[in-house]
Amino acid sequence: MSVYLTEEEQLALIRQLWDKYGTYVLATLVLVLAVIFGMRWWESSHRAVKLQASSVYQQLLVGVDKSSVQTISTSANALIEQYPETVYSHYARMYLAKIAADAGQYDKALSFFREIIDGLSDPALVAITRLRAARVLAAQGKYSDALDILAPISLKPYQSAKALARGDIYVAMKDYKRARDAYQIALRDLAVSAATERSLIQMKLYNLPAVNKKQVAHRRKGVKV
Repeated sequence: MSVYLTEEEQLALIRQLWDKYGTYVLATLVLVLAVIFGMRWWESSHRAVKLQASSVYQQLLVGVDKSSVQTISTSANALIEQYPETVYSHYARMYLAKIAADAGQYDKALSFFREIIDGLSDPALVAITRLRAARVLAAQGKYSDALDILAPISLKPYQSAKALARGDIYVAMKDYKRARDAYQIALRDLAVSAATERSLIQMKLYNLPAVNKKQVAHRRKGVKV
């Protein structure tokens, strides 16, 4: 008996298999196509949303160039309300926080900063937000809160700015020894090319009140400590 099927037998076998499994094959094919087209639609829709948000953000930047608080506020609020899932909404909060802080509305500014910290995964932007929030808290006299909000910053490029902010806070607290230590860390971690920032920190160090007789003697000799 031949082990090979005739053409008629092969067709009959295919019909049997189709009758038995055809529905499952079609269902699987439909599901696969639905996933493929769904992903393509989502990617296309996501790109469209990003482009629209980018256009609104450009309007915001026009307001920044013209120093128009009204334009900045309108565009920023539109980004937050209409494109909350995009990074542009967090950039918008940053500008709104600055407007609020400049107007002395510190609690409002901090509210925007906290929304960025809680809702964003970009560690660099979160670090910048923490640095700015610390300045606002310090302006309110909330020095302990200001130091606390700086503490989680761990990215290496922001260690000097973090130490500088801590130094300024300690100066406001009249804790000059800790201020000196913080400024020295800021100098240590500062990029070699940051000449202007280095001069600023050195000036802050030099202007600190002396905390012991040795430093007083060095000051009289014109020696920076």
